[in-house]
Amino acid sequence: MTNPQVSIIVPVYNAKKYIDRCIGCVLSQSFSDWELIIVDDGSTDESNEIINNYSNKDERINLIQQSNQGAMAARKKGVEHANGHFIAFIDSDDEISPNYLSSLVEMIGDTDCVASNATWIKRNGDKLNLKGDITAGIYSGEKQMQYVISNMLVFNNQTYHYGILPYLWSKLFRADLAKEIFEEVSLNIEFGDDQDFVWRYILRSESISVTDASYYIYYQNEESITNKKNEFYIRDLGQLYGSLYALFSNHKYASVLLMQLEMYIMSRMSWVPLMMPWSNPDILEEWGISLFSEIPGNKVVIYGAGKIGKSLYKQFKFNPYYRVVAWLDRDFKKYEQNEVVQNPENIVDMEFDCVIVGVGEGYKNEVIDWLYSIGIPHNKVVWKKWTKKMILPY
Repeated sequence: MTNPQVSIIVPVYNAKKYIDRCIGCVLSQSFSDWELIIVDDGSTDESNEIINNYSNKDERINLIQQSNQGAMAARKKGVEHANGHFIAFIDSDDEISPNYLSSLVEMIGDTDCVASNATWIKRNGDKLNLKGDITAGIYSGEKQMQYVISNMLVFNNQTYHYGILPYLWSKLFRADLAKEIFEEVSLNIEFGDDQDFVWRYILRSESISVTDASYYIYYQNEESITNKKNEFYIRDLGQLYGSLYALFSNHKYASVLLMQLEMYIMSRMSWVPLMMPWSNPDILEEWGISLFSEIPGNKVVIYGAGKIGKSLYKQFKFNPYYRVVAWLDRDFKKYEQNEVVQNPENIVDMEFDCVIVGVGEGYKNEVIDWLYSIGIPHNKVVWKKWTKKMILPY
């Protein structure tokens, strides 16, 4: 098969549980001018047999095998064999909607990339929207691309708000530029290899198309590298920082890029308690880290502006998986100089997944009963007995 419009690259390692779904969603595309390059990265399960069954029936599906070298090395091998004008990436445990390719091909036009949003399906089945905060549209020319570059890692200086999602998936790239970038990226970066590629690519782009649409479906898979405990997490984060620091330092927008990079790295440092294995897991409960696994959805309201509430607001504001919809306190007038704290009665007009009650044990019943009385469902209210170690300085 020669010169299809799109080459789809899928790295695979022991993906027998998911690969049928992944290949099936490609076969179901309304757009048919594609090739699917699946790179098996040394699987020891039946992934190869499943893939071969598909490739024997459809000449657009190609299997490449290599010894285990990591997902980024597998993607690079796939890119080297790509014949398409454009390149898209899918992780083997994810899927794409039927109009994914047709929509992105239509949107890319004369731009260098299309960046879309995604749907994140958590382990408990909750669906969340993963989105960048840069407004949908076509950005081209020096001034507009400067705006994109100045907001791509951290939008408007808001930690955990990406301007553009930093993942290889949910995008369509021009093959010629993607192949150049793959010659530059390090294959030794264990954490953040997507970011290393995506941000390099955007810096080399003359134009980009951004859409609010969510065509990609990301599944939270416990076996993926981003969900596994990693005793070398800090080292791996340092490798990403070193690679991007060298890149950004030599760019004409170095000052704003380095500021964004520092904010990004600091935000990732806050993941240390969640990403690293611990010989004493009880310490996570003692420090309140386990709280994050108890929250339904990702849109939270914080109730309480005292010491506990301030600590919770800070923790959730700077956590990548959550968005603080509002911060409430019945004594909101005391905080009139701080426009963030609002009247609790405003909650009836808000859309949220959870209210986190940040008050001590002596006040919890009063607050919780009031929330119930105005119709807040019981399963949307969370309170814990806060220990001193859970309360961070504001």
